[in-house]
Amino acid sequence: MSHDLSRNPDGKYEMMCVGEKPWHRLGTVLQHPPATAAAAITAAHLTWHVEKKQLYVREEGRPFPREFAIVREDRWSLGEEESIFGQVSEDYEPLQNIDAFQFFDPMIKKREALYESAGALYQGKCVWVMAKLSKDMEVVVGDVVERYLLLTHRHDGTGAIQVKFTPVRVVCQNTLNQALSEGPSFRVAHT
Repeated sequence: MSHDLSRNPDGKYEMMCVGEKPWHRLGTVLQHPPATAAAAITAAHLTWHVEKKQLYVREEGRPFPREFAIVREDRWSLGEEESIFGQVSEDYEPLQNIDAFQFFDPMIKKREALYESAGALYQGKCVWVMAKLSKDMEVVVGDVVERYLLLTHRHDGTGAIQVKFTPVRVVCQNTLNQALSEGPSFRVAHT
Protein backbone atom coordinates (compact mmCIF):
# COMPACT_ATOMS: atom_id res chain seq x y z
CA MET A 1 0.00 0.00 0.00
CA SER A 2 1.62 3.27 -1.13
CA HIS A 3 1.04 6.65 0.52
CA ASP A 4 2.35 8.71 -2.47
CA LEU A 5 3.17 11.67 -0.21
CA SER A 6 5.34 14.33 -1.77
CA ARG A 7 8.68 15.44 -0.32
CA ASN A 8 10.02 18.97 -0.55
CA PRO A 9 13.56 19.66 -1.84
CA ASP A 10 14.82 19.34 1.78
CA GLY A 11 13.42 15.79 1.97
CA LYS A 12 10.55 16.61 4.37
CA TYR A 13 7.20 14.95 3.73
CA GLU A 14 4.59 17.48 2.64
CA MET A 15 1.80 16.50 5.00
CA MET A 16 0.49 17.54 8.39
CA CYS A 17 -2.22 16.11 10.59
CA VAL A 18 -3.54 16.77 14.06
CA GLY A 19 -3.50 14.26 16.91
CA GLU A 20 -3.24 10.61 15.96
CA LYS A 21 -0.34 9.57 13.73
CA PRO A 22 -1.41 8.15 10.35
CA TRP A 23 -0.67 4.54 9.44
CA HIS A 24 2.42 5.53 7.43
CA ARG A 25 3.94 7.51 10.34
CA LEU A 26 5.14 10.28 7.99
CA GLY A 27 4.68 14.04 7.91
CA THR A 28 4.26 16.53 10.70
CA VAL A 29 1.94 15.52 13.54
CA LEU A 30 0.60 18.47 15.52
CA GLN A 31 -0.86 18.30 19.02
CA HIS A 32 -3.14 21.29 18.36
CA PRO A 33 -4.86 22.38 15.13
CA PRO A 34 -3.34 25.28 13.20
CA ALA A 35 -5.27 28.54 13.71
CA THR A 36 -5.00 29.77 10.10
CA ALA A 37 -4.50 28.57 6.53
CA ALA A 38 -0.99 30.04 6.59
CA ALA A 39 -0.10 27.98 9.68
CA ALA A 40 -1.55 24.80 8.12
CA ILE A 41 0.46 25.35 4.93
CA THR A 42 3.65 25.96 6.87
CA ALA A 43 3.15 22.82 9.00
CA ALA A 44 2.51 20.74 5.86
CA HIS A 45 5.52 22.26 3.99
CA LEU A 46 3.24 23.58 1.23
CA THR A 47 4.44 27.20 1.07
CA TRP A 48 5.57 26.80 -2.56
CA HIS A 49 3.76 28.25 -5.59
CA VAL A 50 2.94 27.08 -9.10
CA GLU A 51 3.36 29.14 -12.23
CA LYS A 52 2.13 28.98 -15.81
CA LYS A 53 5.03 29.09 -18.31
CA GLN A 54 4.75 29.50 -22.07
CA LEU A 55 5.68 26.44 -24.12
CA TYR A 56 8.01 26.88 -27.11
CA VAL A 57 8.80 24.91 -30.25
CA ARG A 58 12.40 23.91 -29.57
CA GLU A 59 13.95 24.11 -33.05
CA GLU A 60 12.28 27.39 -33.96
CA GLY A 61 12.22 29.06 -30.56
CA ARG A 62 8.72 30.40 -31.15
CA PRO A 63 5.83 30.13 -28.68
CA PHE A 64 3.50 27.17 -29.01
CA PRO A 65 0.12 28.88 -29.48
CA ARG A 66 -2.03 29.06 -26.35
CA GLU A 67 -0.20 26.18 -24.60
CA PHE A 68 1.52 26.41 -21.23
CA ALA A 69 3.27 24.23 -18.68
CA ILE A 70 2.42 24.35 -14.98
CA VAL A 71 5.61 24.27 -12.92
CA ARG A 72 6.34 24.12 -9.22
CA GLU A 73 8.53 27.18 -8.63
CA ASP A 74 10.75 25.85 -5.82
CA ARG A 75 11.71 22.79 -7.88
CA TRP A 76 11.87 24.71 -11.18
CA SER A 77 14.51 27.04 -9.76
CA LEU A 78 16.60 23.96 -8.87
CA GLY A 79 16.27 22.58 -12.41
CA GLU A 80 14.42 19.43 -11.32
CA GLU A 81 12.53 17.58 -14.07
CA GLU A 82 9.62 16.71 -11.78
CA SER A 83 8.92 20.43 -11.37
CA ILE A 84 6.86 20.31 -14.58
CA PHE A 85 3.38 19.19 -13.54
CA GLY A 86 1.45 19.24 -16.80
CA GLN A 87 0.39 21.04 -19.95
CA VAL A 88 -2.59 23.41 -19.86
CA SER A 89 -4.37 25.87 -22.14
CA GLU A 90 -4.35 29.64 -21.83
CA ASP A 91 -7.72 29.48 -20.02
CA TYR A 92 -6.31 27.49 -17.09
CA GLU A 93 -5.96 29.52 -13.88
CA PRO A 94 -3.56 28.11 -11.27
CA LEU A 95 -4.87 28.01 -7.72
CA GLN A 96 -2.13 28.62 -5.17
CA ASN A 97 -2.15 26.51 -2.02
CA ILE A 98 -2.63 29.52 0.26
CA ASP A 99 -5.66 30.67 -1.73
CA ALA A 100 -7.25 27.20 -1.65
CA PHE A 101 -6.64 26.74 2.07
CA GLN A 102 -8.11 30.14 3.00
CA PHE A 103 -11.51 28.71 2.04
CA PHE A 104 -11.62 27.26 5.59
CA ASP A 105 -10.43 30.30 7.58
CA PRO A 106 -13.92 31.83 8.16
CA MET A 107 -15.20 28.50 9.58
CA ILE A 108 -12.06 28.12 11.70
CA LYS A 109 -12.41 31.66 13.04
CA LYS A 110 -16.05 30.98 14.06
CA ARG A 111 -14.96 27.66 15.68
CA GLU A 112 -17.28 25.70 13.39
CA ALA A 113 -14.33 23.58 12.27
CA LEU A 114 -10.65 22.90 13.00
CA TYR A 115 -7.85 22.14 10.54
CA GLU A 116 -7.29 18.37 10.60
CA SER A 117 -4.88 17.49 7.79
CA ALA A 118 -3.23 18.86 4.66
CA GLY A 119 -0.73 17.54 2.21
CA ALA A 120 0.59 17.01 -1.28
CA LEU A 121 0.89 13.92 -3.46
CA TYR A 122 3.04 13.12 -6.52
CA GLN A 123 5.67 15.87 -6.04
CA GLY A 124 2.83 18.35 -5.39
CA LYS A 125 0.62 17.67 -8.41
CA CYS A 126 -2.32 17.03 -6.07
CA VAL A 127 -2.96 18.85 -2.77
CA TRP A 128 -5.64 18.63 -0.12
CA VAL A 129 -6.72 20.37 3.05
CA MET A 130 -9.28 19.02 5.48
CA ALA A 131 -11.19 20.50 8.41
CA LYS A 132 -12.96 18.54 11.13
CA LEU A 133 -16.42 19.95 11.73
CA SER A 134 -17.30 20.85 15.31
CA LYS A 135 -20.39 18.61 15.47
CA ASP A 136 -20.08 14.87 14.95
CA MET A 137 -22.97 12.80 13.67
CA GLU A 138 -24.58 10.00 15.68
CA VAL A 139 -25.94 7.44 13.21
CA VAL A 140 -27.49 5.28 15.91
CA VAL A 141 -27.18 5.68 19.67
CA GLY A 142 -23.53 5.22 20.59
CA ASP A 143 -22.28 5.12 16.96
CA VAL A 144 -20.61 8.49 16.46
CA VAL A 145 -19.15 9.41 13.06
CA GLU A 146 -16.71 12.30 12.75
CA ARG A 147 -17.51 14.74 9.95
CA TYR A 148 -14.90 16.40 7.79
CA LEU A 149 -14.96 18.93 4.99
CA LEU A 150 -12.37 18.20 2.30
CA LEU A 151 -10.96 20.50 -0.37
CA THR A 152 -8.65 19.00 -2.98
CA HIS A 153 -7.29 20.17 -6.30
CA ARG A 154 -4.65 19.31 -8.85
CA HIS A 155 -1.86 21.51 -10.15
CA ASP A 156 -1.33 19.42 -13.32
CA GLY A 157 -4.47 20.38 -15.26
CA THR A 158 -6.14 16.97 -14.93
CA GLY A 159 -8.80 17.73 -12.33
CA ALA A 160 -11.16 20.31 -10.92
CA ILE A 161 -11.20 21.87 -7.48
CA GLN A 162 -13.43 19.65 -5.33
CA VAL A 163 -15.10 20.30 -1.99
CA LYS A 164 -17.10 17.63 -0.18
CA PHE A 165 -18.25 16.28 3.17
CA THR A 166 -16.74 12.94 4.17
CA PRO A 167 -16.33 10.73 7.24
CA VAL A 168 -12.84 9.70 6.01
CA ARG A 169 -9.75 11.39 7.53
CA VAL A 170 -7.41 12.04 4.58
CA VAL A 171 -3.68 11.48 5.24
CA CYS A 172 -2.46 9.91 1.94
CA GLN A 173 -3.49 8.92 -1.59
CA ASN A 174 -5.40 5.86 -0.38
CA THR A 175 -7.57 7.78 2.06
CA LEU A 176 -8.09 10.59 -0.48
CA ASN A 177 -9.38 8.03 -2.99
CA GLN A 178 -11.69 6.61 -0.35
CA ALA A 179 -13.00 10.05 0.65
CA LEU A 180 -13.70 11.00 -2.98
CA SER A 181 -15.30 7.67 -3.94
CA GLU A 182 -18.64 8.12 -2.17
CA GLY A 183 -21.24 10.89 -2.30
CA PRO A 184 -21.54 14.17 -4.16
CA SER A 185 -18.92 16.90 -4.34
CA PHE A 186 -18.92 20.50 -5.48
CA ARG A 187 -16.55 20.99 -8.43
CA VAL A 188 -15.04 24.10 -9.97
CA ALA A 189 -12.86 24.05 -13.08
CA HIS A 190 -9.54 25.93 -13.14
CA THR A 191 -10.79 28.17 -15.96
